[in-house]
Amino acid sequence: MKNLLTMIRLKLRLLIAHPGVLLFCLVTPVLLSLLAGSTIKTNDFSRVKGAYADCANNEASAQLIDVMVSEILDWVEVDEREGRRMMMRDEIDGLVIIPEEYGEMKEGETSRENALTCDFIPGSRSFAADMVREHFMLASLVISIKDALVEDLISQEAAIHSQTDYQTMMRRLEKSTIEERKAGRDVRVEMHDYPKEQSMRLVQVPDLAIDVMFLSIFALLGRMMTTSRATTVRMAALPGGFRRDYIASIITLFIAGLIELFLLAGITGLLMSEAKRPPDYFLVMIAMYVLLLALGQFFASFGRGDRFVPASLLLFCSMMAGGSFIRLPSFWIRYVGQYTPQGWALAQLEGFNTLFSLPLILIFSAVFFVLAFFIQRRRAREI
Repeated sequence: MKNLLTMIRLKLRLLIAHPGVLLFCLVTPVLLSLLAGSTIKTNDFSRVKGAYADCANNEASAQLIDVMVSEILDWVEVDEREGRRMMMRDEIDGLVIIPEEYGEMKEGETSRENALTCDFIPGSRSFAADMVREHFMLASLVISIKDALVEDLISQEAAIHSQTDYQTMMRRLEKSTIEERKAGRDVRVEMHDYPKEQSMRLVQVPDLAIDVMFLSIFALLGRMMTTSRATTVRMAALPGGFRRDYIASIITLFIAGLIELFLLAGITGLLMSEAKRPPDYFLVMIAMYVLLLALGQFFASFGRGDRFVPASLLLFCSMMAGGSFIRLPSFWIRYVGQYTPQGWALAQLEGFNTLFSLPLILIFSAVFFVLAFFIQRRRAREI
């Protein structure tokens, strides 16, 4: 036991003797996480906020607000001055100002179309401001269509010498609309030939994939730094020497991986306190790391010479197929990605149903460790 602890301490010194690699595997993912976090925060359109100032405060403006305010966007009612101040502080993405004469026809006008106009002030985030504007325009379109229907109904009433005022006809229309909707009849609006210039490509930055990617790289580099072929051959010549060297290497890499993982999560948490990780984050990441160590030991049992280049290519392909570089579609993760260590970890962290459970991954890791032990010991004795 004392010899085993001594070997673990020596192998940890081998890792510490390469501070550049350790800094690369720690500082780089933290910086990339900060970059990903700032990108996501800057382009977070899930919390678009609009405001409206009802200067009219009449039945027509109440109808507009009732249609406009919904759960799709976050709306707040303000007065005009406060709304303009909130715009200057970037607290809202758009301000709708309903004028005092909203819904009222001026003298000489035969249509209420000009009476249903409002002022809109966009915010600094252009894409979010466009979302608020389009939401307001759709609500305004609904009110305009209802108004046009009421005017047509009133003109038909006038043709048969019946006198019905605007508000009464509007209430009749709303009552009939409610009855028709309860009966299951609804109006569907489809938009065609939307201008391509107004389309926008969205790029998703995979945040947790950064942790997965660099922990995978650390597993590869750590094994390269703690493995010496000459030392392995010498230890194999001693009674029980190869077993102690093999176990010491695995324990050393496991301890180093835990330190790497907790430092990465801790530093990122301190710099980005709003960052949230899934509840099973550490369990999944540790299981993935152990599987990578086991697979690394197993594949290192075959062939001789420098295996850094083929190991790097294999790791790159695994990370690419698993979605560590770009976010892949769900069908790819389901049929291909989840069968790589990185893809399995990302699928677990994002709530996908995977074929292999966490205990099964640990069992596979143990099997690969045992197979690698016997194969490496036999090859070391042959040299």
